[in-house]
Amino acid sequence: MTRKAVQSKHKPRRVAITVLPRFPLMAFAGLIEPLRVANLLGGAMLYDYVILGTAGRRTRPSCGLAMSCDGGLEDASHFDRVVLCSGGDAADYKDAKLMAWLRREARGGADMGAVADASFLLARAGLLDGRRCTAHWQSQAAFREAYPKARVESAIFVLDRDRFTSAGGSGAFDMTLALIERDHGRPLARAVAQWFVHERAGEDVEREPLALRTRTGLNDPILLLAVASMEAQMESLPSIAEIARRCGVSPEALRRRFRAQTGETPLRYFRRLRLERARQLLSQADLKVSEVAVACGFASPAQFSRAFHAAFGHPPRRARDAFLSHN
Repeated sequence: MTRKAVQSKHKPRRVAITVLPRFPLMAFAGLIEPLRVANLLGGAMLYDYVILGTAGRRTRPSCGLAMSCDGGLEDASHFDRVVLCSGGDAADYKDAKLMAWLRREARGGADMGAVADASFLLARAGLLDGRRCTAHWQSQAAFREAYPKARVESAIFVLDRDRFTSAGGSGAFDMTLALIERDHGRPLARAVAQWFVHERAGEDVEREPLALRTRTGLNDPILLLAVASMEAQMESLPSIAEIARRCGVSPEALRRRFRAQTGETPLRYFRRLRLERARQLLSQADLKVSEVAVACGFASPAQFSRAFHAAFGHPPRRARDAFLSHN
């Protein structure tokens, strides 16, 4: 019998917030503060949370402040919920003990979650295969290439059964509110949000368009749908007619909207998207230049190199060498 099966509604959920060195303090606060206030407003110990450090009892977030944890992984007992909090180096973070612990907790029935690039760690442990998930927007391209079995969405946060992931920052706060709502109902989640004078993202708004608006600066829902279609077909060049059909407008209407909001044609915008995706992959993923060219839909490495140099002023090899020099 798993821990969930024997958990009564009066028994607090045991939550392990597991921090890696240089974790983002804002995302960490978004995980722990809603739990603290849920206990306060709920009039009971709804969440019994501890802070675990993967590098022992002392750690430092990305801002450099010294911080004490409740313990390390060697002190950890079984939990109902585990959430990893890490910064931008999670894609390269290697820790066999952490991987073993994550798999053990998942086998024991714990809900498993991650904030920002900590999604890389859950995926490396095999815990996001076939699951909807998200990661920080700067890392999503590299994440998709590294873990094709995970179903990555450009969302602020994603809840998929016993897995939950956030793109980081304030998204961790909204994700925790969503978990509180799932655990104890919408009134308590709303009360916690009001305590922090916070308007919940996603309560009455679809989260993926909200994330796209934040990332692209676009407001037109037709253009947001068009960009989502482009990003889903990065390896091939979709026709403007096909994208327009999916958006429910004519190709000429789509062109007019793109020119009005971006000053570019849809094809030029899509070409820039592909080059930005390529730059992210070169700086974050362990891929050859030729592999990045294919992943971003270029006909040949030579064509890719020319387009990249024209856009960024240096060849893709330089970006690739900079990544290798830091790993």
